[in-house]
Amino acid sequence: MNRFTSIAELPVKISNEQIEAEIESLTADANRMLASAKETFAEFSKTRLQVELLRKLRDLRLESDRHSAQVSFVLLGFVTQNEGEPSPFCALTWAGEPLSPKNVRFFLKADWEAIMPADVAAYFAALLEDWKVLLITTPEMLLIFTSELSVGPIRTMEAAKMDPERVSLIIRQKLGTILQFPPEVTPIS
Repeated sequence: MNRFTSIAELPVKISNEQIEAEIESLTADANRMLASAKETFAEFSKTRLQVELLRKLRDLRLESDRHSAQVSFVLLGFVTQNEGEPSPFCALTWAGEPLSPKNVRFFLKADWEAIMPADVAAYFAALLEDWKVLLITTPEMLLIFTSELSVGPIRTMEAAKMDPERVSLIIRQKLGTILQFPPEVTPIS
């Protein structure tokens, strides 16, 4: 036999106690790693939740800012006896909510009497006097009254909330030359 033997050829004896000790040590290390991973995941989950909540808060604020800059409007039309599509002749605009409106404006097509049949024009002329009073005294009542007219010659054609420039464009396209109430308020921009 060669007196120089390699280390790989030497018999290695590991006792069962050593194996058990190594198993316990590795199991303890694995358990610590698992506990650490669970803590990391819990922290990750909390952080992600905070990120999502902050995103929702940001989006709500942006939406609120966008809506606060918007104007509501109602476009009214008249219907002749043949019950066709209503012809637009007036609009109301306001800021805020219908039950607590601000800056309520009433826009009327300048030649409204000429485009309506005589009986509808007479009916609306009487209604217009009442609406002018409501506009000054209780504008929320006027908005509630006009927001869903579906019977009779005067009908609600459109109601929406959007940016002031878009509302102005719709009113100008639908009504053309307009009269405004109250007259001292500057025209819609």
